[in-house]
Amino acid sequence: MAVLSFQGVKYLANIGCEASRKEAMALSQRVKHISVKDKCQKWEPSIQETYPIIKKGVLEALHNADRAESVTIKAPYDFKLELCKYFYFQEPEYVSWKGSFQEQVAYWEAPSVEIGLEIFNFARDNIKITEKDREVLTAELLQGVYNRWE
Repeated sequence: MAVLSFQGVKYLANIGCEASRKEAMALSQRVKHISVKDKCQKWEPSIQETYPIIKKGVLEALHNADRAESVTIKAPYDFKLELCKYFYFQEPEYVSWKGSFQEQVAYWEAPSVEIGLEIFNFARDNIKITEKDREVLTAELLQGVYNRWE
């Protein structure tokens, strides 16, 4: 929903994890990405380290604001929900929208962002994990060795 508030507004900066950079770049190739963590590289700076990173990046983005692009997203809206390790989609008996379920990915198309987010909630209701995998996941989380992207 937040993206609707910024339709037609220049996308100056994206502040987030390294994974969010890909999402930001999909909206605008000219957005200034300000990375504040990268779990794959095990880089998670402290608050004291993060503040100057954000300040420097925002000032750079403001300096280059004339090069930024406006965000315009047009229908139909394509959505994708990809699951982490151990989780899977239990395919529903009936799907009333244009899309599909695979074991770990759901895709759908919607005529509006609002309807797409309603379908997102429907898709979330179909996320499952076996009891055995729940135990393995819990053990990995407690040991600090869980890698959701394996």
